[in-house]
Amino acid sequence: MTTHVEDQAHGIIGMVHITKDDLGAIKIPLPAPSEQTQIASFLDAETIKFDALTAEAQQAIDLLQERRTALISAAVTRKIDVCGIIEPQGTSRLSPTSSTSRTRI
Repeated sequence: MTTHVEDQAHGIIGMVHITKDDLGAIKIPLPAPSEQTQIASFLDAETIKFDALTAEAQQAIDLLQERRTALISAAVTRKIDVCGIIEPQGTSRLSPTSSTSRTRI
């Protein structure tokens, strides 16, 4: 196809001019209609699967956000004790320069 366009192009000093008729004359190979239908059906089925996975992921995100909000609310209202929490090694709620640790039991 590129060769056909180059053969039909004309111009000077690197400027190429292709007419609308030249572009319209280019033959573009297409799959048979039955194959196009199969491709479209496959893509539709995959899109349905993708949409279902996206919806499932969004539900999980929504549930995790709800649980996070409930946990923060419970901690702030002192319905749960967060003073006895052991933080993972290498993390601290204190400033990064602090040498003290908040691991109490």
